[in-house]
Amino acid sequence: MWMFIRILICLFEVLHYIIGITDSHKKELCYINIQEIFLINKDNYYVIFFLPDCMSCLTLNEYLENSFSHLDLFYLIDISDYEYTNNLMQKNNVGVSCYTDIQINSAPTLLLIKSKIIIYQVEGLESIHSYLEEQF
Repeated sequence: MWMFIRILICLFEVLHYIIGITDSHKKELCYINIQEIFLINKDNYYVIFFLPDCMSCLTLNEYLENSFSHLDLFYLIDISDYEYTNNLMQKNNVGVSCYTDIQINSAPTLLLIKSKIIIYQVEGLESIHSYLEEQF
């Protein structure tokens, strides 16, 4: 009887270990609100503005989750509830340090934030992909 209990305990521990490994390797992107964009406690990080029904955005999110071990540097903001305009007078957000001054013209848009100031902006799936390949 004791041998059977010990075997069950060992099997339980092995199963628990395997599940723990699987969960620890599964990384997910972090979603934030636009009001939190400059409240992240990191010196450098990326924010991606996306639309849930945008195929380029979904492709980018999948690419990040599958290809990057640095997911803790990426934050996503769903702009479907915000007004944004896709117009010819695109604003570059470099130098902006207040979330109310951010203007997003297309999705996806990636911003690099350093010391609570936007220092780089990239728009579009292919441009973001190329930029990230160069950085990482």
